[in-house]
Amino acid sequence: MKQLERIHRSFLLKETLISILINAILSGVIAFFMFRSQSTITLWGKNGLFFDLIPTIFIMTFLMTLAMTPVTRARILKGKAPGVPWHRSEHHIFRFVPGAFIIRAFVFGAVALLLLLPTTTAWVYFLTKFPLTLTEMVMFKSCYGALVGLLFTPAIIIVAMTDKAGNKGT
Repeated sequence: MKQLERIHRSFLLKETLISILINAILSGVIAFFMFRSQSTITLWGKNGLFFDLIPTIFIMTFLMTLAMTPVTRARILKGKAPGVPWHRSEHHIFRFVPGAFIIRAFVFGAVALLLLLPTTTAWVYFLTKFPLTLTEMVMFKSCYGALVGLLFTPAIIIVAMTDKAGNKGT
């Protein structure tokens, strides 16, 4: 398997921490404005958490990919970020990721939705008392946004680092 060197891991850690912070803030703010008119939030129903998770997961991951891929590629070309000395086509998992970043964003969004929606719903169903207050919802969505950033930013950044267009090595 292709390995990342220390410089790559350091860059990846910094970008992931930034993504976690941005996702947490944006998710909390959006949740506040989406749910501020409700006195309580249920799990099910038109204005419930479950149906809010669908666009949250997909759109957040889609937009992260859409923003991070061209920015990372450009930073590598300018020498401000480390590229890797191998292409994604040489990796056993990343070779299946599309090169066009818009299509890539749809793929990452769909994968995130398929992985996170059922697991999140199960965890929330069994571990959370409903209905939630607005404050509880904002806190949940902030933490959830941070989690999505933690889980998907590394893959998005690593794949962008392995793109042939931005590949300059270390």
